[in-house]
Amino acid sequence: MLRQMILLIIVLIFNGCKSTETVSLVEVYPSPEIRVAFDSFTNIHYGKNRSLPGWQTTQTAIETTLTLWYDRLQVRQTVVDGTPADLKNFLFNLPKSDECDISVVYLGSIQGDSGDWEFTRGQRVNWRNLLAVAPPPKHPRRIVILDACHAAAVSGIPDWSKRFAEITLLASNATELTYQFSPSALAPIDLQKQCPFAWAWGQTHLPLAWSKQISFLGVMWLETTAKTTLPPANTADWEKFFYICCQNAANFRQSVSRRWSSTMQVLPPSQSDAPSILSKKKL
Repeated sequence: MLRQMILLIIVLIFNGCKSTETVSLVEVYPSPEIRVAFDSFTNIHYGKNRSLPGWQTTQTAIETTLTLWYDRLQVRQTVVDGTPADLKNFLFNLPKSDECDISVVYLGSIQGDSGDWEFTRGQRVNWRNLLAVAPPPKHPRRIVILDACHAAAVSGIPDWSKRFAEITLLASNATELTYQFSPSALAPIDLQKQCPFAWAWGQTHLPLAWSKQISFLGVMWLETTAKTTLPPANTADWEKFFYICCQNAANFRQSVSRRWSSTMQVLPPSQSDAPSILSKKKL
């Protein structure tokens, strides 16, 4: 747990000239009371030139964040390269409202513009059909992170908000692809230079090779997490955190690159926020 201020000195290289930037990771006050469950379903190994190892890094980053934020974290289902039947079971086995205070779900995959979830063995299933045949247990504080191309396509599926997610962070709009960062001449984005807070957080808490491949949503998650002191205590707090992620993404698109970024969005609660577990706190 981060109990003290961590100060990192990062040496950035700018066109052969050295520049030193001091990045401070804020002190985090983990919650000893809130019971949080984390479930993830990630499709990674699609074959040559289509695999998504960056999404695995993002899953690790989110799980690590929750571990630092919540003393009572339960890591439940962690599914990689599952089948349609596995995803149905995954949805059925998400926690009920009496099993945790907050249910956090990470979903990473290739997705089509109509909301078709693509599996690594070639099957495609639309989210509308999935939620109809495998409705998850309803939870008043289910937080979903959808890290996929055309992510906002699910906003047109009524059961997504009514039966599944209280609030959703979407990696892209309904017409966009989303990307993973990896060092190459084709994607010359220097994360150490362009996202120093995300870089500092990753260097502190993630495996050494984390920056080799990570999704765009993952970078924006880290950039926001690095400046977050108090863990979200309810859906209102999560909504605020997600909007900051989206603002960081918009800033990146404007100042760094539109080509290697996407328009992150928040699908807000369909009804009024559930009661706070604790008194409402500011991030």
